[in-house]
Amino acid sequence: MGYFIKKNNHLIAPEKYWTSISLNIPKYINGCGAGINTSLVPDTLLGLNISKACNIHDYMYEQGINKKQADDIFLKNMISIINKESNSLVLKSLRKAKAYIYYFAVKLFGSSFFGASTN
Repeated sequence: MGYFIKKNNHLIAPEKYWTSISLNIPKYINGCGAGINTSLVPDTLLGLNISKACNIHDYMYEQGINKKQADDIFLKNMISIINKESNSLVLKSLRKAKAYIYYFAVKLFGSSFFGASTN
């Protein structure tokens, strides 16, 4: 995995994320939706908080890390949270369906936010 590491065998992020973010959370790390109305893009998937996956995704976008890689890790992290925290098979399946909607949304609309501070 190299540059990317798992924390507690759970979420994937750049190694620097785990050290720098624990000391100071920048304003651009703001959960899901890039500061958009949280009722449109909530930090939850049917009651399950996925803001950690969104925060890692925000960090990767801000750092200009390969967009496809950032989006793919975002999906992996959401699925990891769902698998770890969902007990019901039905709820797990519904949450995964919503995770794919989030994933396709960032693939389609995330370009305007990618590397925002480097432009």
